[in-house]
Amino acid sequence: LVLTGGVERTPDGLRFSNAGDARLRSGAVPHRDGAIRMRITFGGLDTQLRARASSKVGAYQLLMALGGNEIFLMRWDESAKRPISLRIFPLRVALQIGQDYELELRIVGSTLTAKFNGAILGTVTDGTLTEGYFQVASYDHDRSPALVKSLDFLDLDAPGSTSPTRSTAK
Repeated sequence: LVLTGGVERTPDGLRFSNAGDARLRSGAVPHRDGAIRMRITFGGLDTQLRARASSKVGAYQLLMALGGNEIFLMRWDESAKRPISLRIFPLRVALQIGQDYELELRIVGSTLTAKFNGAILGTVTDGTLTEGYFQVASYDHDRSPALVKSLDFLDLDAPGSTSPTRSTAK
């Protein structure tokens, strides 16, 4: 993992105390297809999963809403400096502060799949972004620190790649 900004490794996981990100070390070539999954304690800084992230173009983003009632799948448009909503997934039960949840963003070709606690929320087709990095990022919204307890990455670019690369702070 490459850590930047207000994120550090702790015995309990990756602690985001301010805006920052943890990018999965993926060599010199950005990824196209893969999945990123995190287990996070809800209630701290807004923390999101990103796929095909590029500082020049944008990123696909999956995040839990501040109120804890929805999960958003968006595409950040770097040239316009704004998010474009791809899909909103309402939750039957609101997220509880202090509880751990698992969030996953999978992308294969132009199909994005959002998962929550192991269950598929839904899919979206969007071929705008073709490659980039997988990362978890947080923004400073004057909230308590966020704790990402585990971070997993599955590289689907390589032929026959089926086992995840596990990255944690433990």
